[in-house]
Amino acid sequence: MPQSPRLSRSSSRLSLLSSSSTISQDTPVHSSHIHVSIRPKYEDIPTSWIIDSNRGIVEHSELGTFQYDHVFDVNDNNDDLYQIVAFPILEKFLQGYNGTIFAYGMTGSGKTYSMRGLLERSIDVLFENVNVVECSILEIYNEKICDLLVGDNTDLKIVDDKKDGVKVKGLSEIRVESVNQLLELIDRGESLRSMDSTDYNHTSSRSHFIVKIKVFIVDNNGNRVSSVLNFCDLAGSERATTHIDRRKEGAYINKSLLALGTVITKLSENTTNMSHIPYRDSKLTRFLQPSLNGQSAISILCTMQLGINFIGETTNTLRFGLRAKNIQLNIKKNSSDYDVNKLIQENEILKNEILELQNTTILTPPPAGGDELYYELVAENSILNEQVEHLKRLQMEKSLLVSQSNVDGIDGLSYIVCEEIGDRVTRNRCNEIIAKIKDNVKQYDLRINEMESYISHLENRLRISEGEVERSKRSSSHQVSNTILPNDDIVDELRDEISELQSSMKRKDAIIRALQGIRDI
Repeated sequence: MPQSPRLSRSSSRLSLLSSSSTISQDTPVHSSHIHVSIRPKYEDIPTSWIIDSNRGIVEHSELGTFQYDHVFDVNDNNDDLYQIVAFPILEKFLQGYNGTIFAYGMTGSGKTYSMRGLLERSIDVLFENVNVVECSILEIYNEKICDLLVGDNTDLKIVDDKKDGVKVKGLSEIRVESVNQLLELIDRGESLRSMDSTDYNHTSSRSHFIVKIKVFIVDNNGNRVSSVLNFCDLAGSERATTHIDRRKEGAYINKSLLALGTVITKLSENTTNMSHIPYRDSKLTRFLQPSLNGQSAISILCTMQLGINFIGETTNTLRFGLRAKNIQLNIKKNSSDYDVNKLIQENEILKNEILELQNTTILTPPPAGGDELYYELVAENSILNEQVEHLKRLQMEKSLLVSQSNVDGIDGLSYIVCEEIGDRVTRNRCNEIIAKIKDNVKQYDLRINEMESYISHLENRLRISEGEVERSKRSSSHQVSNTILPNDDIVDELRDEISELQSSMKRKDAIIRALQGIRDI
């Protein structure tokens, strides 16, 4: 049969290498849809399915026609599979986009075999372009998330993180520097994966198996940008089994796959009312939420059985693929949390604010009858002067951070070159630079804490001022009620004291109003 246009694995390396050392400084949005491929399992048995790889069609005389982005021939191998399913996602991944590849189908249809082939070939190309990755391996078994790299992490929770979004709390991440090291980790994870024999498959996967790979790339500004690629080998949907334990596992599997199908259905409707997508119905859909809601380039491989005994399960798989194909994605390239250009822009804004505050008109003496307004303006001016000093400190800190980011950016580019030529001495220097960047992140967090402390300081001043005013009111009332006035001189003196206390109260009331106004801004 005529072959679809494909890149060889050697040309794939060259193409990716040109885009992995640096990525463009902008953050474009890439619009596409979920790419869906169908792989029929080769079986030397009669079948009622018609496979047309040239047109990307699977047909059945009674069930109709199903069309996809690509349909493999039963004789296509894992090299063919990699070029269509994995390479386009890997290319985006190394350009700074997140990516997800997962296999879906009934048990025994070839998902794990296909996913292993995709992993091995993707890892080969990955380490032609980068030297260090971080890897996590987990499984979702009976609605529990297990870390397969750390044996005692057997019921991890999914949380919403302010920085990373949806993440698995406590999931280990291991630094990997070679193809063999990463394959050994995957082998270890697969050996610990929950597997058993069923009525339909001698070695059936009883859990969803996920390999998460993270890389760090330097953009044109010298900023370090991370992107994530997930390989998800889903457990197979299946009929009821005779074994009680397998039946329980199958119920959990089918429940999570049903939840995934429901999410896919709602997303494929492309309606304006997308207020509720039931991601939380299962751990699987919750974990895949960042991918399915458009934050990741996605490629789905649907594996199918051709035997007449599996027509129902195969039809469900094909319909799932059709719904997934209709989901529109708007994938945004990842950006650095410490963007130099962004810091420079913020620095310019702070400079303008400082100039405006410094040019504030100096207050004139209070006009007759305007004591309250005068004291309030004086209090506001005092508080704003404190903010000027605080903004000056921020300006100096941000200037220092910009300077450090520029230096680290240049060193980061040197790191790429050093890794390419294999200079061990320079690699040690690069490790020092990475440690320096981590230290900068800690310093930035300390500065954020300082700003939060400053806000608490203002609130504390407000509470102290309110207490002083209350004490002044009680003190003046007590003095007036208990004072004996023996002569006119003492009366005049007390009147002056009362007048002074009243002025003090006005000033403190003005300070309270000013502090409340500044806090509300």
